[in-house]
Amino acid sequence: MLVRKTNRILILVLAVLILFGQAQILHSQSHAKTPDVTQTLRRGSKGTQVKYLQQKLNDLGFNVGAVDGSFGPKTLTGVRAFQKANGLAVDGVVGPATRGKLNGASSQSKPSDPKPTDPKPDNSSKGDIPKVTQTLRRGSKGTQVKYLQQRLNALGFNVGAVDGSFGPATLAGVKAFQKAYKLAVDGIVGPATRGKLNSLSTGESKPKDPKPEDSKPKDPPSSDIPKVTQTLRRGSKGTQVKYLQQRLNALGFNVGAVDGSFGPATLAGVKAFQKAYKLAVDGIVGPATRGKLNTVLPKETKPEEPKPEEPKPEEPKPEKPKPEDPKPETPPANNIAPVTQTLRKGDKGTQVKYLQEKLNALGFDVGEVDGSF
Repeated sequence: MLVRKTNRILILVLAVLILFGQAQILHSQSHAKTPDVTQTLRRGSKGTQVKYLQQKLNDLGFNVGAVDGSFGPKTLTGVRAFQKANGLAVDGVVGPATRGKLNGASSQSKPSDPKPTDPKPDNSSKGDIPKVTQTLRRGSKGTQVKYLQQRLNALGFNVGAVDGSFGPATLAGVKAFQKAYKLAVDGIVGPATRGKLNSLSTGESKPKDPKPEDSKPKDPPSSDIPKVTQTLRRGSKGTQVKYLQQRLNALGFNVGAVDGSFGPATLAGVKAFQKAYKLAVDGIVGPATRGKLNTVLPKETKPEEPKPEEPKPEEPKPEKPKPEDPKPETPPANNIAPVTQTLRKGDKGTQVKYLQEKLNALGFDVGEVDGSF
């Protein structure tokens, strides 16, 4: 009888010891440090690094559910909640700033909601973001767009998620950046915008909005815009038209978007330029207009409009030209081939084109240079 009681007591003690040991193991496991998150993670990411992220978020009170190594909706919600609570940019991407805060956070208590102040962007330093090396515009996609978005976010021009897609939010951020740094506000990340964007430290403060009297954006110097080397007119398209539009915008003759299409706005800008510089106002970018356009620096002031009491005649009659009227600038003789044939109504060909170009350059507007008399 005594032996049975002793055995029961021993069994009971052994069971207590086993339960106590298991509790100790569970306690030590729950307090073991979760490895640091060392990779940039976003929705769709999978693997061990995501498990570390999920474990850390759960430990800190941002419940993401099962630690399954899959960055899904619950993990995204947890990351955003963590970013908001810690004053980071709420983009759902576990970048350098979020990782640093997450790896250094203690699991003792969940931080209280921050005061409604401007959150610090979750972006790496300038050295961590590669430079933007390509011309980008709305509709562009890929890694270069991601670099652009990261740099804009880091500089305080919030474009939202870094998704590699140049959409409306990125367009608005680019235009805000261009306006703030007095660049041409066209929404295109060209050489001047890229140069400024890549040269800024992401720790610099966002510049103040310019005063209304200084609101006219600066354009890149003429050395950044290639020269116009072809005769252009309404309907022309291509790179040469883009150079024309860039130069006109830089000189204050606003033609709108630099789209490489010689439309009504570009035509109006060309005519305004020709009028301002006392050239034949025919809307055709011929030798004389090109010569003036390529030599005028964007920093030069736009010439004043001629006084109304001395207007230039719109269409001087060839049979009775007034000798006192100032002649428009004409291109050098070697820029337009000489007319060597007798021409009359109905003739066609290159010689007719030379004739039309010379008449237009001299102010006798014959319209389009089409080689048809």
